[in-house]
Amino acid sequence: MALSDPTITHCMKCGAPAETWPITLHQNIGMIAAHQRSIFQGQICKGCVHREYWKKFAILVTIGWTSYYSIVIGPVLLVLNTINYVKTVSSKPVGLPPRHDGPAPQLLPPS
Repeated sequence: MALSDPTITHCMKCGAPAETWPITLHQNIGMIAAHQRSIFQGQICKGCVHREYWKKFAILVTIGWTSYYSIVIGPVLLVLNTINYVKTVSSKPVGLPPRHDGPAPQLLPPS
């Protein structure tokens, strides 16, 4: 399971102060007689959740099945990623950005 820390108030991917969701996504790249696997775990904003899922999806569908082992593991990882993605998108955020009471901070030009 992915990291789930309510004190994380910024996206671990893009660094933006935003609501964050924990997610784990798998990737597999087949290389005929071998394969390369990687796992992304983090607490990221909704935009990065979508970006990461579709990036991993595209890799799994295009080159994720091109080895003997990957023919079996590719579809399994695709289903696992889709389940994690749907759970994440439909859940409440774990980390919330800091609340600012009062007027918005004024940005001054450099002196």
